[in-house]
Amino acid sequence: MLYPGPQTNCMDTVTLRFRLQYTSAGAADFQLPEGAIDSNTRTSAGLYTLTLNEKYPVLIGGFGHVMTADTVNAGGDALVRIAPADYVAATGVLTYRVTSADGSTDAEDVANNDWIYFELTFARRSGQAPVGVIA
Repeated sequence: MLYPGPQTNCMDTVTLRFRLQYTSAGAADFQLPEGAIDSNTRTSAGLYTLTLNEKYPVLIGGFGHVMTADTVNAGGDALVRIAPADYVAATGVLTYRVTSADGSTDAEDVANNDWIYFELTFARRSGQAPVGVIA
């Protein structure tokens, strides 16, 4: 289990915290900590998929942001968009999109030597994370 999160109102959750470093070809070549994920693939400009080592039945939520290697661009870090529908529990594959910092450009490849930091929270059992109506 990689960095289990604290217990919350959902009885059995896990939060994964890790980062990936990218090459100029848009592929991730390093991960921290080692073994954080199984693989990461660039599908098209700004669109990536990552495969987790363990499959979880429910993605509760998550976020990511690009940590630029170039300090000149430190104020312009790109955004990483993750939607609940972008996770396939059966395969453990999560799709994410990288956009410009202001969200105006939908497809941004991660620059050479930049890292993306992720925090993803999952439920270990689907029965313990039911969707409820707000009255």
